[in-house]
Amino acid sequence: MKKILSYIYPITKKIHSEISGALEITWYNGKKHLDSKNANYSYGSLQLILKIGLEKIDLTKTKKTLILGMGGGSVIKTLQDDFNYQNHITAIDIDPVILKIAKE
Repeated sequence: MKKILSYIYPITKKIHSEISGALEITWYNGKKHLDSKNANYSYGSLQLILKIGLEKIDLTKTKKTLILGMGGGSVIKTLQDDFNYQNHITAIDIDPVILKIAKE
């Protein structure tokens, strides 16, 4: 329901993490944006830059991918949806709150 409503109006929720501090989850245009005071963790303008960088890599030759810093999970979704990457992905994050957000 949040996803659908986010096309009309952004929906924001704040969560505290002992490691990352104050986190803000905003559903906007059907996507979950995760931000902290100092960083954009998923989607947003940095996602566009990520796509440009991934276009420069021949992912067909990549059998395994390691993501350091899971964020909101948008890197995995970008690899799978935008680049049809179907190989093994391992994502690591030090913050259990971030991992929970990404899984949801």
